[in-house]
Amino acid sequence: MHIKVRQFLQMLLTEDFRTVFNYAVQRLTIPLFNVHYIFENDLTRAHELNDPGRPLPQGFAIRIFRGENEIGPIADKLRRAGATSAVLKERTKRGDLVAILFDEEDEVAAYTWATFTDAWMKEVRATLLLGRDETFGVDTFVLPRWRGKRLQYILETRKFRHLSEHGYRRSLNSVNALNTRSLKTQASERKRQVATVFSVPMLGVVVVRKYFPDVVIRVQKGPRWRREVPQSSS
Repeated sequence: MHIKVRQFLQMLLTEDFRTVFNYAVQRLTIPLFNVHYIFENDLTRAHELNDPGRPLPQGFAIRIFRGENEIGPIADKLRRAGATSAVLKERTKRGDLVAILFDEEDEVAAYTWATFTDAWMKEVRATLLLGRDETFGVDTFVLPRWRGKRLQYILETRKFRHLSEHGYRRSLNSVNALNTRSLKTQASERKRQVATVFSVPMLGVVVVRKYFPDVVIRVQKGPRWRREVPQSSS
């Protein structure tokens, strides 16, 4: 809770009124009604992602970690950037991958996660089922001081190329319809919007609208795991 309050206070200092207002409405309406867009990234074409035309700041570096042995040693850095111990424990246990952008002091400037198991979408109260060659992106975050420099695009591009090199064919992610910043990011990364999920959590209603007949999107109401772990949409 303390971390969430701190992140909200940072948002008040760094974001415009529209972004803050949309975020507040999003948090207030979660139990009542949600609209989430599902985006698809064809990882077989990850090598075609455009160079952002802006190099990383001097002294910055991107490194990718997966599993407890790799993530454990840098867990404190992720916690200082806002990740909770509970989330880190569950994600390392699942074998999730995290791509991290480190600043010139070797602290976390941004991170983005990918999971390879069926993805629990907390706000929707449903699970997105994944195939063996599919992954789901969660919890992409850039620290406020580093926003506006296209660092997220560079970081996600590196993540997608890594996943492609390891045999993954498709990456999916969900974005709340009120998250205007993230929606702009999806467009800049040339992701394809393949479905919309409408949900009324209090009534247990989940409706999926697909845009293309050849796209497979499988959503199951309720979590596949007993323990629910908070996951933010990218």
